[in-house]
Amino acid sequence: MYKILVIFIIAVSLCNSANSQDVERKEVNAGCNCKATLLDSIITQVKKNSVPQISTTQIQSNHVGVKDRIEFLNTDFATKAFSKACEVKCTDFRVGDEFHLGIIDIGIQTNDKNKCLNIIKKSQRRNFKTKVLTRFKVIDKKDELVIIYSETFRNPNIEKLFK
Repeated sequence: MYKILVIFIIAVSLCNSANSQDVERKEVNAGCNCKATLLDSIITQVKKNSVPQISTTQIQSNHVGVKDRIEFLNTDFATKAFSKACEVKCTDFRVGDEFHLGIIDIGIQTNDKNKCLNIIKKSQRRNFKTKVLTRFKVIDKKDELVIIYSETFRNPNIEKLFK
């Protein structure tokens, strides 16, 4: 279940553009045509503005599969609404205790997306219900919902993403 994404992290750190084939991707509901399209541009922004200059030997994959991420969101927000996703792309990585970043890009039909957004807004939270304080931010686009999250959201390199 856990794959090492060192190749992905090296690509993010060293290449000029990210490639979504290095990211966990899954079409969740067949026949649904909403796509997760923003992950690559967010990774490019992170690479350009936020990824610290580090040795690739310091990078640790924190990879969790798409199914587990959707299950986590459903549990954290006490809903089944995230299961309506059409396509999900995600990545999650850290460097020691100083840098952690995760991205979940969900292609989802507008009505289902709005339901998810309302559930998140009603929770009045900016953190997941986890033992470690994990801040999240939601980006709302047409037929797409992106959740970025970090345990190190106060890190100056990551803090920019949460503003």
